[in-house]
Amino acid sequence: MAKQQATSKEPILDGVAEVVTAVATHIGGRPNLEDRARAETLRTAGGLTLTVAMVADGIGGNVQGERASELAIETVFNDIRLSTIAGAAQIPLLLSQVLQRANVAVFEEGRIDRSRRGMGTTAVLAAVHNNQLYLANIGDSRAYLIRDGQAAPITRDHTWA
Repeated sequence: MAKQQATSKEPILDGVAEVVTAVATHIGGRPNLEDRARAETLRTAGGLTLTVAMVADGIGGNVQGERASELAIETVFNDIRLSTIAGAAQIPLLLSQVLQRANVAVFEEGRIDRSRRGMGTTAVLAAVHNNQLYLANIGDSRAYLIRDGQAAPITRDHTWA
């Protein structure tokens, strides 16, 4: 059974809040685990500290969905680390840009490798900086606000089907 888990508890730079992240996936009855998730606190090349979490739900069947979701997460986290942004005002643009670059990476790999044609992934990306939450999503991967034991979606689906 394929399974992925990670937990991180790290203070935000200003000490005002603490962000606890956890990631767990389970294959269930499916033949392939096409979901990927990662959460960690990292620093951009510009010196901005962010707690970042991402879920990618691959599509395309067989290994294509698995590869698409993994490539998207690798691209996003790498590009955030390499980013030269140094201020919070640039975070929304950064999230948009890294998801666009992940899309290009997935598309190009599918174009170059015929066995991966048609692969894709949905994604939801969250970043926290100084008690402020920033979100970006593609497709039907969702973010939820959990308050008083109730979960409410805080993103909109972008599904064409």
